[in-house]
Amino acid sequence: YRLDRTVGTVILNNKQLTMHLTGQAGGNPVQVNGQMQLTDAGSIGHIEVRGREMPIDERLLTAMPTRGAEILERLHASGTFNFVFRQDRSPKFPKGHFNSLDIRLLDCTLKDVRFPYPLTNVQGSVVMSGDNWTLTGITGRNDTGIVECSGRLDRRSGEQGVLTLELAGSEVVLDQELRDALPVGIRRFWDDLAPRGKADFVATVKHTVGRQKTEVVLDATPHANTVSIEPVWFPYRLEKLQGKLTWNNGLLQLGGWRGVHARTTVSTEGNCRFLPDGSWHVSLSHLSADRFRADHELLRALPDGLQEVLSTVGPNGLLSIDGSLDIYSTNVAQEESKKGLCAASWDCHLDVEQGCFDIGVALNNVHGGLSLRGSTDGQRWSANGEVDLDSAIWQGIQLTQIRGPILMDQSGVRFGAMTVSDGMKPRRLSAKVAGGKIEVDGMASSSGLGGFTVAASLVDADLERIACDSRGTPHRFKGRVFGSAEISGTRAGTHSLRGHGQLRLRDADVYELPLVVAMLKMLRVKAPDRSAFGSSFIQFRVAGPHAYLDEIELAGDAISLVGNGEVGFDGDVQMTFRSIMGDAEEQLPAMKRMLGGASGQFLLLHVDGSLDSPELSTEAFPTLAAAIQKLQSQRLEKSKSRRTASRPLQPGVTSQGGL
Repeated sequence: YRLDRTVGTVILNNKQLTMHLTGQAGGNPVQVNGQMQLTDAGSIGHIEVRGREMPIDERLLTAMPTRGAEILERLHASGTFNFVFRQDRSPKFPKGHFNSLDIRLLDCTLKDVRFPYPLTNVQGSVVMSGDNWTLTGITGRNDTGIVECSGRLDRRSGEQGVLTLELAGSEVVLDQELRDALPVGIRRFWDDLAPRGKADFVATVKHTVGRQKTEVVLDATPHANTVSIEPVWFPYRLEKLQGKLTWNNGLLQLGGWRGVHARTTVSTEGNCRFLPDGSWHVSLSHLSADRFRADHELLRALPDGLQEVLSTVGPNGLLSIDGSLDIYSTNVAQEESKKGLCAASWDCHLDVEQGCFDIGVALNNVHGGLSLRGSTDGQRWSANGEVDLDSAIWQGIQLTQIRGPILMDQSGVRFGAMTVSDGMKPRRLSAKVAGGKIEVDGMASSSGLGGFTVAASLVDADLERIACDSRGTPHRFKGRVFGSAEISGTRAGTHSLRGHGQLRLRDADVYELPLVVAMLKMLRVKAPDRSAFGSSFIQFRVAGPHAYLDEIELAGDAISLVGNGEVGFDGDVQMTFRSIMGDAEEQLPAMKRMLGGASGQFLLLHVDGSLDSPELSTEAFPTLAAAIQKLQSQRLEKSKSRRTASRPLQPGVTSQGGL
C-alpha cells in the first residue's frame, strides 16, 4: 500500500533501528513508527502503521492479500475507516513475525453479492490477530432497520478456516429491497405471501472457506404487531402477526404464529421447504381460527369451485376451524392469468355456532361440527367428511345429534347414502327429532339453477312436540308420527318442487285440530272422546307449491273418514271426505271401498278455506241428487220434443190427451 510524500526520520544506532515517518495515502496522513533490534538470529521489535479516515478504494484492494480483497469486493464495501497495523518480529514466532490489525469502520456501505441487501452508516471494529479475524460492534442501517454483527474467522477450525457471523436486526422493513436480496425460492414464497411491516431477527452464518459451503440459521419475529400477510392463494389479510420464524439451511419453520382479521384470531405452527427449482411446500399443523364469519371477504379467498358451492349453501354465523393444511407450488413459471394457483390438501374440523345453511332446506341456529378431508390441484378440488352437529332448527323444529357422511366437489354437495362409492356400505344422514329419528339422503348441485334431491324417512316422532316447535305455541295434540318423502327441485322457487311420500299417525289425539272439530260437528258427533280419530294415513304427491293428497284416512273406533284433496304451501285446502262406520284400519281395502261406497251414498264432507279456519259443507244423498238431476234433465228433453211435435196441427183441431 504505497505512501506518497513520506517525511520523517530513520535512525540506525548500533543495530538499533528507530523510525518515525508520515506519508500520504488517499489524501490522508499515515504514520509509520517502529523500533527494531538487529541480531544474528533475526530482528526483534515492532513496526506500527496508523491511518485515519482512509478510503476503501482500488488502491487498498490492490494492496490487500487476495483472500481479503475478494471478501471486500464481494461485500461491495465503500466508505472510510481508521486502522492500526502492527507487526511484531522475533525468532520465536513460527514465521519470524506476528501481524495484527485493528480496523474501525467509520461510515461505510455494504452490499453482499450473495445477499444484496444494502446497509449504510456501517460502523464497528474488525480485528486481525495472526491468521484469525474478529468482528465486534458492527452496526448498519437500512431505512429504519438496524443490523448488528459480530463474528470471527478461525483458521484453527480447518485448513482455510471457518467464518462465523452472528447477526441481529431490529425494525427491519419487509420491503421490495429485502425481497430482491433473497434466494429465488424464498422470493417466490415471499411474492405469494405478500408480507408487510417490520421484523426483528437474529442469525448465525457459518461459512467453510475451503469447501465454499455456507450454513444459515435465522430466527425472526414480527416487530411490535406491525407485520401483516395476504397470501395470493388465500387472499384473507392477517394482521398483528406474532410468533417465531426459523430458517435452517433450506427449511423454514413457523412456531407459535398468531394473527388477527377483524375479530378473528388465526394461529398455526408448521414448516416450509424450498427446492432448488424454486418450488416450495408449506405444511401447517395445529391450524386454528376462532369465531370468524363466512362473509363475502372469506368466500372470495377460497378456491373458485369451493366458492360456488359455499355460496349456494350460504353458510352464516360464527365459525371456528382446527386442523392441518399443506400447500404446494404448482409450477415455477405461471401465466399471469393463473397467478396464485396452488395445490393443497387439508384435514380439519369446522365448528359452527348460531349458524345457518341452505342445502335445499334452510337450517338455522346450527351448533356443532363438520370434519373435512380434501385436496385440490389448483383447478379442481374435492372434499369428504363427517357431519357432527349438536342441534339445528328447520321450520321451527329442532333437530339434534345430526350425524352422517358428506361429500363436496365442483359439481355440488352430496350427503347420506348418496356419498357411497364402490365397496362402501351406505350410511344415511340421521338426526333425532321430537323423540323420534329422521334419516336423510340427498344432493345439491352448484351448477345452473342449483338442483337438489332429498329422500327422508321419519320414525316415531312426538306430534305434540312437532306442533309446538313448528307453530311456536303449546298444543295438546297427541300421537306418534311416521313418514317418508322424496322431494326434488331447484333454488329457483317452490314452483320447481316435485316429489311424493306418505305420512302415518298412531296413538293419536287430534281432537283440538280446527278441521277435526268442524268435521265432528258436521257429523253431529256431539260429545266425542279425545280419541275420536286414533290414527291417520296420508299418501301425497308434491307438484310445485301444492301437495296433492291422493289418499287420506282418519280412523277412529266409532267412525272413520276417507278422502282426498290438495293443500297449498300457504295453508289453503280443498278436500273431500266420506264416512265409514267403525275403524278403517281394521277393514280390508275391498271392504273399505264397499262400506265407503255405501255410506258415501248418504253424506260427503267438502273442506275449503285454510287449515286454521276451515270451511265445511255437506252433500246429502249425493247419488239420489244425481238421479233427480238426471230425471229432471230427461223430462225437460221430453217436454221440448212434445212441443216440437204439436206445431203441425191444423187450427181447430185439439188434442184428446193431456199430461
